[in-house]
Amino acid sequence: MLLWLSYVVMLSLYSFAFGSYGSTFFPEVIQPIMKHVCICGVIVIFTLLNVVGSRAVGRAEKWIVGIKIIILLFFSAAGIWTIKVANFMPASWVSPIPLIAGGMIIFVAYEGFELIANTANQVQHRKKTIPRAYFTAVIFVLILYIVIAMITVGNISNLAEVAKTFLGQFGFVLITIAALLATASAVNATLYGASRVSYIIAKDGEMPKVLEKQVWHKQNIEGLFITTAITLLVANFFNLSSISTMGSAGFLLIFAFVNISNVMLAKSTQSKKFISMIGAIVCFIALFALVWQTAKTNPKNIWVLVIMLGLSFIIEGIYKSITGKDFKRILDPNLKENQAKNLD
Repeated sequence: MLLWLSYVVMLSLYSFAFGSYGSTFFPEVIQPIMKHVCICGVIVIFTLLNVVGSRAVGRAEKWIVGIKIIILLFFSAAGIWTIKVANFMPASWVSPIPLIAGGMIIFVAYEGFELIANTANQVQHRKKTIPRAYFTAVIFVLILYIVIAMITVGNISNLAEVAKTFLGQFGFVLITIAALLATASAVNATLYGASRVSYIIAKDGEMPKVLEKQVWHKQNIEGLFITTAITLLVANFFNLSSISTMGSAGFLLIFAFVNISNVMLAKSTQSKKFISMIGAIVCFIALFALVWQTAKTNPKNIWVLVIMLGLSFIIEGIYKSITGKDFKRILDPNLKENQAKNLD
């Protein structure tokens, strides 16, 4: 439940960012209105695309991401020559805790990688395809992020304004379009992954049985619409500056326990315990740094994480009390098969 709530937070953040960038193409007097029009528009359009099916989502994502990467590579090639080395000198550095906390706030930029796992059941030859997808995507994105961060820090703080300094108004528009494509693809992929998480939760008895219907198994309609409705509400009416920070904290907490779970299931997953243990420790350290810095700078934001955690337990508790279902050990059929092999 916490994972799904975190998805809603991230979807709201992505769509809000899309609305903020999209509204800049309209006259200033109507920008506040057009921002909400763009927010609602991007959510509704990609919800309808998800209704069509996974192939439509995949085709749209390929085109959006392809164009976005071309723009960012062009930006990187043009901007690498304008970097001011003085901006990287120790005099401009900050202390470690705020630096780590800042990194964890933008941790949502990497959240999308785990969406790959949510769609594993629909991937052919997943034992080979999934690892290949992870390694190639993570390595490429890390390199691209580092280059873009260097160009941004080496010039000024805003990416679109950086492009404007060496490419003029054309550069500003180009990077704004890239930002629109980036946030749109994030909404598209997260809606796709979040709806499948909702189905898994329902199938495991954590949500009403109606969400496990066969038609929903194929297209995830009910879970998709529920996610869309709540995202529209949060994106348009909530303060996302505080929500986004604790959304990252929610993901860090989830990923820490996912790593701990894999330590316990290492034989079944045929993985290395120490890698998952390191992952759990790093997640907890990063979570501590983020919460510590937030407590110092804006302690009210901590309540967002508390509310998210509380809602997760309350919703599950109410549902369990109504249905009389107990928590149960849930294991993927493939892991069960691996366990049987290990016992043999």
